[in-house]
Amino acid sequence: MTWTEAQIVQAHEHCFENAQEVQASAQCACYFCAANELPGAYFEPGAITEWLNPAGRDAKTGAEILRSGSKPLSDRATAICPNCTFDMVIGDASGLPITDRSLLSAINERF
Repeated sequence: MTWTEAQIVQAHEHCFENAQEVQASAQCACYFCAANELPGAYFEPGAITEWLNPAGRDAKTGAEILRSGSKPLSDRATAICPNCTFDMVIGDASGLPITDRSLLSAINERF
């Protein structure tokens, strides 16, 4: 299938501050892993053990604060892929066809 720029951008927005959506999902996909046919591209939300905290950055290092464990620090946290450790996770609660590799490849190519 061919995806429009608007569809790709809209789908990509589900990768950020997605804790609620991911935790409400039965299955998640990492668009980087799926597009590159890496093992573990699809997983259950419980497999996620790291989250980017939207609260900000460490005062000394400036690094984004990570939370280890299956629970994010807030509903606005961003899921980190348990396989590649990128913030490229989309849950099926998004309503997107996450098993359609053409969509995940299109997002990966664009971003």
